[in-house]
Amino acid sequence: MCVFHIVTVVDNIFFDFASNYTLNESKKEIEKFILKENLDLKKIKLINSLIYLNMSAMHTDPFSHLLYFLGLSRLRDYFNE
Repeated sequence: MCVFHIVTVVDNIFFDFASNYTLNESKKEIEKFILKENLDLKKIKLINSLIYLNMSAMHTDPFSHLLYFLGLSRLRDYFNE
């Protein structure tokens, strides 16, 4: 079950979703592996952002909006690094 919330206030969009310890630890391990293997973590994050944007069209509201805004947020982070 995926628990999430999306709130729009004027021109701002706020979203939040549940995560767990195991997922967060797995993400850290994957990032360590990527760096250890000399892969480009920044490019992987860009591709990940684009995947969220593309996935959003394949789902229904409100989950599609979460995927879309998550993709946009991660793209913004990518370009601000």
